[in-house]
Amino acid sequence: MVFHWLGTQLLAPVLMLVVGGIFSFNPVLDSIEFLVLAILFSSFLSMPTFLVYFLAYHYFAARNVQWKSIKWILIGITVSGAIITNFIISGSYMPIFAIYYGASAAIGGILLGRRY
Repeated sequence: MVFHWLGTQLLAPVLMLVVGGIFSFNPVLDSIEFLVLAILFSSFLSMPTFLVYFLAYHYFAARNVQWKSIKWILIGITVSGAIITNFIISGSYMPIFAIYYGASAAIGGILLGRRY
């Protein structure tokens, strides 16, 4: 569970850095400084989503819901939380951030095993 959250916080900025480096669409997104700031801020801003994620995980696990169902629900919560957080903050880069964080949450959730 924590690995999915941490993985999302690490994977999205790395994806932005790599894609930004390949396509050079923005010099801000190409820097290592951005990577560090993005990880710090995203970890802080994702706490409300992580709390919902944590509570949902324990709620469904206590009711013996099938693990595949729980996994897809948690991925949905994470992707929704990333998108909602980015749109609440708003700004010119937020749609880009929402795409990267949503995609990294989905990728991480699908690739991680049962007890993450």
